[in-house]
Amino acid sequence: MCPVSIDQKQTDPPSRYTIDCGADPFIPDGFSLVEHIGSGLFEWDPASPRVSLYFPKLDASGRFIEKEEVLKGVGKLCLLNANMLDLLLASPFLYPEEWKKETYGHYTFICFWGTTYRNGGVDYIRSLYYNGESLRQHLHRLDRGFDANSPIAVMSDCPRWEECHR
Repeated sequence: MCPVSIDQKQTDPPSRYTIDCGADPFIPDGFSLVEHIGSGLFEWDPASPRVSLYFPKLDASGRFIEKEEVLKGVGKLCLLNANMLDLLLASPFLYPEEWKKETYGHYTFICFWGTTYRNGGVDYIRSLYYNGESLRQHLHRLDRGFDANSPIAVMSDCPRWEECHR
């Protein structure tokens, strides 16, 4: 789990959280770490979270597959990693309400592309989804593609984000 410091001046819930996104991430059993894009300290203020969802352009079949294509649209520096996922999993009250909505009648899987794992020669990323009662995590194989139910969690105040959304 990532180190999280809480603003101790406030009572429950804290006014802000500082996540060390550059810290070593949690690695699921049987997996190895391929890439962890550490974005240093990230301050999460539930009143103004600085996080957005990026919906990559889809191909004719309604899917996007290549990580490189996703990175062209967002840039590595904007991607949130598994340390942010672990904070949200441990503190579900921070999970934005708009992320709980279903997309096209299916769960919306919020993908954290800043950390990539490998198992059996296949690369994976972790995601979170709300099943109507609680948050759940999921491992997505990168070789199987993604669809409109799988937006990417990004830092919305990242310079690259502003550049690609003008």
